Amino acid sequence: MKVMITMGSVATAQSKGYGAVVAVAHMPVAFSGICAAYTSLPLPDVHLAGGIDSLFSSVQMRESLPVGTLAVGKFDAQNAAVMAARIFALSNKNVIERVEAFKQQEYEI
Repeated sequence: MKVMITMGSVATAQSKGYGAVVAVAHMPVAFSGICAAYTSLPLPDVHLAGGIDSLFSSVQMRESLPVGTLAVGKFDAQNAAVMAARIFALSNKNVIERVEAFKQQEYEI
């Protein structure tokens, strides 16, 4: 399944009720920084490939474009989802309970 996200959809995500945007890229690109320029929502990013070059493309982002780079590779997607859930848990008791249950299962899906 392919999902195309336009910058317009990132820019309007907050007004549509989204609480975070997860930016996903297959190669070392500054895609997450571009997304961060269009939203004020928390933005964990996922680099599915690219190794250290992918890491550098995010951690060397210019000032005022914060992105949450957690890892590079297959575990990054799960970490980004858990980070977004923890952010949502700050204001939602149901999410807190689900995050805690997931943690008790040692983060096994």
